[in-house]
Amino acid sequence: MQVSGTFEDFFKSNYREVEQRVRAAGATPDVATEATQEAFTRAYQRWWKLRRYDNPAARVQKVALNHRIDLERRDRRQTELVAAFAVAPGDSAEPDSRVA
Repeated sequence: MQVSGTFEDFFKSNYREVEQRVRAAGATPDVATEATQEAFTRAYQRWWKLRRYDNPAARVQKVALNHRIDLERRDRRQTELVAAFAVAPGDSAEPDSRVA
């Protein structure tokens, strides 16, 4: 089955559902929005090919779910790095003068 119509029609009829499914998978609203937007951006770039799929919305949803995982991993790594280099309260950022 090919999708008839334009990418705009496809986007309008599928965006909300894809975003809801990403949220249902546990994404925060911001992550769900970013992942869904990225998935539709990629779909737009490949629309000439994607429109021939039996279910292009399922492919977009899969891309969005995978991007959600990528975003959450990135955020987790950033949090871990910040925590590893954070100065604990009461610690001085100045070098200890007793250390030569």
